[in-house]
Amino acid sequence: MTREVTDTLLRTDGAPWDGGLVTFQRTAGSFIPANSFPPDTTEVTTDATGAYSVDLWPDGAGLIRAWYLVTYPNGEKFRVSIPDGTTPITMPEVRAATVGPPVPPSALDAHEAAADPHDQYLLPAEADLVYAHISHNQPWSTITSTPTTLAGYGITDAAPLVHSQPWSTITATPTTLAGYGITDAASTSALATEISDRTAADLGKANLSGGNAFTGVQALTTGAAGTKGLTIKLAASPTANAFEVQDSASAVLAQITQAGAAALRASIGSQADGLYVPWKSGDTHATVTIGSATAGNNQNAIFAQSDSGAGVRAQSASGVAFYGIVSDAGTSNQAKLFTLTHRTSGTPGANFGASFELAANSSTAADRTLGFVAGFWTDPTDATRTSAIAIQTINSGVLAERLRISGNGNIGINVQSAFGSGVGVIGIANAATVPSTNPTGGGVLYCEGGALKYRGSGGTVTVLGVA
Repeated sequence: MTREVTDTLLRTDGAPWDGGLVTFQRTAGSFIPANSFPPDTTEVTTDATGAYSVDLWPDGAGLIRAWYLVTYPNGEKFRVSIPDGTTPITMPEVRAATVGPPVPPSALDAHEAAADPHDQYLLPAEADLVYAHISHNQPWSTITSTPTTLAGYGITDAAPLVHSQPWSTITATPTTLAGYGITDAASTSALATEISDRTAADLGKANLSGGNAFTGVQALTTGAAGTKGLTIKLAASPTANAFEVQDSASAVLAQITQAGAAALRASIGSQADGLYVPWKSGDTHATVTIGSATAGNNQNAIFAQSDSGAGVRAQSASGVAFYGIVSDAGTSNQAKLFTLTHRTSGTPGANFGASFELAANSSTAADRTLGFVAGFWTDPTDATRTSAIAIQTINSGVLAERLRISGNGNIGINVQSAFGSGVGVIGIANAATVPSTNPTGGGVLYCEGGALKYRGSGGTVTVLGVA
């Protein structure tokens, strides 16, 4: 039921009247069918610009007209009536609308005789002055205490007397930005060149070339799901890195080379052609962590591929090169720590399988084969698939199978298939050289000419089974 009234008070020298107290005293109460609103007083203080805002009771809000006695900071008093409305209104507009005598109080006021309303409106001479103030037509000669300076009037488009020479009288004035020494503007030719170099696809993009530097927090917002956040386009035949992150001492923390290789925590140098992440002194966690053990994560953490090289190569100076852990709640199960598989684009046949190699330095060469542990199909048909596990070793530089465990339970020592059609049996090949000296602390079991023999530590040879 109120209306916002605004105003800005200025002193005669044009300065804001800040911190001034303005009082609004409602001189007559009012009422509506449901409520009464006795007279009250509202006070506001002007801000640093001399402005204030106040919500006042409109003239037609109640059944009796409401008038306000307004007192300005300098003691000036006047009466106004707030016009009906919901939008803000200025005090000069209110004062202009108030000019003229008000309607006498209603007979609803207890049938009392109306008092002389002169103190509630302006006399003609007063109204003329108010109207002149509002319409800005008051003769200049009637205004007192006028300023005497440009600052007093708030004039900003004029120069003091010491700079009063008209610009038109100054000769040999420059005609370019450079001539005036202006550096914070672009010339029309520069703008034309820049605009001509831009295409429709370039709109909304920043072209950063040369030695650009940014400070503070920077953010890149693509603005669309299909828009790239950042593109770094290199020059032809680049010789410098495409991207670097450095610490305050210019040490490299991360980089992407012109060839696309990446390094974290160091300069890549000749360490790698792809990704290089070195160990740092003081590390208390893994140098690189990939993936997680979060429930539901059933994807490969690392997928390594190679045509003819090693998919994964682990190396340690004195520790464990490869260390696998399965952490579960099982107490009687055998966890699968690693899987070796061989896939083919053709149709697998007998002896198709996978193996892993054990190797070490020999006296003159590195990574010489020590042996293999191999698993392969003896029957690759899926419904009846049968496998075998074999151990192969090197003897005098020659790789040969020494032990085989077949899918049907047969065990062959230097034997691959001579099991006499047996199942779940042990096959032993004839000894290439029979023992000729007595073993210490035990005995030797061997076959000779198809017979199974045993030589004890005392030199006695016992035939356990004839050929």
